Amino acid sequence: MTAVILPLGHYLGEYPDGGDGLEPGHLLRVGEHTPTLAGPTQLSCWALAHERPESTFDVTVADVLGTEGREVVTTLLRAGLLLRVTDDETERRAFARSHRLRPLLTALGRLAGDPERYAIGFAGQVTAVIDPQTHDLWWWSGPSGNLWELCVRVGAMHTRRPEALLDHFLAHAHDLLAGGAAYLDVA
Repeated sequence: MTAVILPLGHYLGEYPDGGDGLEPGHLLRVGEHTPTLAGPTQLSCWALAHERPESTFDVTVADVLGTEGREVVTTLLRAGLLLRVTDDETERRAFARSHRLRPLLTALGRLAGDPERYAIGFAGQVTAVIDPQTHDLWWWSGPSGNLWELCVRVGAMHTRRPEALLDHFLAHAHDLLAGGAAYLDVA
């Protein structure tokens, strides 16, 4: 597996310039904090990180936003609003112990035409379609304090190694994030 870029936080909306001395921007919820994405380029880079890399047809942030996009990605990585998880086992486990998955939306059950896939969404509107392992990780993420705890819990239910479940999560996290079914938070 190659390095994975993931967005941190839940989008709260735009904070306009209200003349109150606070900088306008786009607010995120990250733990107990509300960092601000300053301007449309930061918001675009953060939003693009929700998508599966192959879903953009090999279009990179640099292709869409030019040199400024690369600089913004670097800024967001340094600020911790984008996370880069590599193949290093120690780094992956540290990531899993310091971050958690926050579920959003509602489980809609198995897909009628494909019983091996699950739907997540709201009021009959499907926003994410996921495999059974990703479904179990999403389903049990609420009561889990961090991703590692989640992988241990789900692994015990299915006699799978937590490391294998973490690998599976990192390979399929974008399926949840792009559909708005969950967001990554600090533990």
